[in-house]
Amino acid sequence: MIRFADISSLAVLPTQHDHGLAIVSVLIAIVAAFASVSHVALIRHAQRRVIKYAWLLSGSVTLGLGVWAMHFVGMLAFELPIEVRYLLAPTAWSVLPAVLSSVVVLQVLLVRIPRPILVVIGGMVMGSGIGAMHYLGMSAMMISADIVYDAGWFLVSLIVAMVMATLALSTVLWLRQWVALLWVRKLVFSVVMGLAVSTMHYVAMFAARFVPNADVVISTEAWLVNRPLIAAVAGLVMLAIAVIMSLNQVFMRRVRWAQHEASASQERVRELYERLTKISARVPGVVYQFRRAPDGQYSFPYASEAIRTIYRVAPNDVSQDVNAIAEIIHPDDLQGVLDAIEQSANTLTVWQQEYRVRFSTGEVRWLWGNAIPQPDTDGGVSWYGFISDITERKASEETINRLAFYDALTNLPNRQMVQERLGHSIALSARQQTHGAVLYIDLDNFKQLNDTQGHSMGDRLLVQVARLLESCTRANDTLARLGGDEFLLVLEGLGRDRRQAAVEAERVARKVISVLNQPIMLDERAHHGSASIGVNLFLGSQHSVEELLQRADIAMYQAKDMGRNAIRFFDPEMHAELETNYALESALWQALPKHELVLYFQEQVDEHGTPIGVESLIRWQHPEHGLVPPSRFIPLAERSELINKLGRWVLETACQQLAVWQRDERTAHLTVAVNVSAKQFHQPQFVEEVLQCLVRYHIAPGRLKLELTETLVLADIDDTFDKMKVLKKQGIIFSMDDFGTGYSSLAYLSRLPFDEVKIDQAFVHRAGQQDSVRDWVIVEAIIGLAHNLDMGVIAEGVETLEQQQLLASSQCFRYQGYLFSKPIPIEALESRWFGSS
Repeated sequence: MIRFADISSLAVLPTQHDHGLAIVSVLIAIVAAFASVSHVALIRHAQRRVIKYAWLLSGSVTLGLGVWAMHFVGMLAFELPIEVRYLLAPTAWSVLPAVLSSVVVLQVLLVRIPRPILVVIGGMVMGSGIGAMHYLGMSAMMISADIVYDAGWFLVSLIVAMVMATLALSTVLWLRQWVALLWVRKLVFSVVMGLAVSTMHYVAMFAARFVPNADVVISTEAWLVNRPLIAAVAGLVMLAIAVIMSLNQVFMRRVRWAQHEASASQERVRELYERLTKISARVPGVVYQFRRAPDGQYSFPYASEAIRTIYRVAPNDVSQDVNAIAEIIHPDDLQGVLDAIEQSANTLTVWQQEYRVRFSTGEVRWLWGNAIPQPDTDGGVSWYGFISDITERKASEETINRLAFYDALTNLPNRQMVQERLGHSIALSARQQTHGAVLYIDLDNFKQLNDTQGHSMGDRLLVQVARLLESCTRANDTLARLGGDEFLLVLEGLGRDRRQAAVEAERVARKVISVLNQPIMLDERAHHGSASIGVNLFLGSQHSVEELLQRADIAMYQAKDMGRNAIRFFDPEMHAELETNYALESALWQALPKHELVLYFQEQVDEHGTPIGVESLIRWQHPEHGLVPPSRFIPLAERSELINKLGRWVLETACQQLAVWQRDERTAHLTVAVNVSAKQFHQPQFVEEVLQCLVRYHIAPGRLKLELTETLVLADIDDTFDKMKVLKKQGIIFSMDDFGTGYSSLAYLSRLPFDEVKIDQAFVHRAGQQDSVRDWVIVEAIIGLAHNLDMGVIAEGVETLEQQQLLASSQCFRYQGYLFSKPIPIEALESRWFGSS
């Protein structure tokens, strides 16, 4: 009921408006009016009556909702020093007068040339609807005060609404005769109608006074104002108003169903709330209800007062949103907590989890949560449980665990822990079929230091040794102190090849030897130490943990018998092979300065057998072992920077020979292919080195060919593309070597500027065999792919006429292999071409 009084004599509450929100409310009214008037054309052009009425309803609802949204955003701008609640029913029904009056407005606008009386009636009806919506909305307010109105200003508010609504209609109808642009007419109407709505609202608010009244009983069912929520709803209404209102019947049915279900849920929640309230005082932690709404929003509808201690937030802070808690959950644990909650929601199984929270002060606490999920009728899920602080318990567990599994002096895992981890490594090796290794490390002459300098000095040395050994380990390795001066290093993931695994284990062992050979400062005195290391490789679960430790221990004592500061593998044959490799690698470093490396060439021919180019292949003429094949020494070179030196030598030598051939008309057309390793190619200075060779030897474009493997390309695809692009501009030809042996070439072949694809010899060798049908299908696919990408194609490893004929029948006309020539020195090659001359 609206009350009038002489407001000059009343003691009223102070009020004020947020000017920013007030401006927003005016814009909302203008936008809604614009959206509504846009329906006029749609209504006119609708062919079916049902569609016409549907558009009329949509436009009316759009304008009505705009008036409603303007009012409540305006109420957000209106500030009182008391709490404000709204009754839900009057708030919802207050939109109806605005919608009904909007129907009349749209009907007037649909008349091409309406009579003035019709325009006035339409304006008065719209003004009345705006006023009715406003004052009905005001009646929904539940505050501890009486609302009284100044009768004069009350009447002015209605007159303003009617006059300005009439003006809006008159203006847009008048503009039809003078303004051709439809959007201009709609904009003018929208502005005037929006001002009619907003002016009426703010005049009406000026007419209202709020008199404090403590006797007013505020219903607990009244809706508490949530300013951000209302603002968001109002914004969303204006952004999607046409679509939402067009589907209002569907949404209304859902709302009615949801209200029915909510009523039943509220009763259950009330009963649960009473039970939880009784229990919460007796539980050492937070008793709570946690809910995930159907839209994925999380909240704590109920939380006991203990949440202030556990999370250091108030229950009201998380009743609608859990961000305040999510922000303090430890970043390393947050995703795990969310995943566990999601799994509990999907499977409706109990949620139990330990996790950490980190407060703004930097303090970290451990919590334990336990909750039972229950599906809600609206599709959401609610959990009922409690959370307690277990920080002290975790600290005790950590202390016990460290005493049981870690060495007190070095803080490394002890024998018990490393045996457990070695068991896991054995299981992993069996599952993945990859090698691992155990390195048994014993410090040489440690007892002498202990006896002469005392145990405290020995302990200090052990601590420093532990830190040095840690610098030699990878993330998945395990380093432990077994006791005394003995350490154990467990290596995982050394690959499937036993030889390569041994090479990697030896590399780590040599790194340990090198580190421990460095002086260690003890009381400003340098201690020079060393270590003996026993290495035992393992694959799968062939041997137990104790057997592996025993074998590594035996190998360690063999290393001591060799004179200490040495490495010994348990497998004598493997150890001998590693020694051979080490000697060969040492000799390889001297091969370049001693001119022991030579370049061989193998012809590449066309379908007529005419040479079109050569591939340069490095060979090592060892003074003792004779001609060493590249398969024997290239892997050794790739373990170090030596491969870069070899690659530069091959490139330089090949360009020298290419420069000679360019000056002879008989060989000027030949190309020279050079294999490039991944390590060499991805060096920062590689492009510059190639360009310098081109300039130094005046290499013509299209004569130097670089062969790249798939492994090289995939190592760094962006770096590969950039370097190929630069070199391509200088006339370098690129060939994809060993194509077809990898898994990812097709993904990058079209992106990278390759000129040629080289079919791997493994496919060629099986050509014509009974079980090679699938292989040959791959070969034909490679040839077709190359042709479709406008690339050349060459097959390597062609050794028989049958292989050549099969390739030719599949449109491959370039070959390389023993059928034509095996790799030979330059002298033999030129003699083959030109005879003794």
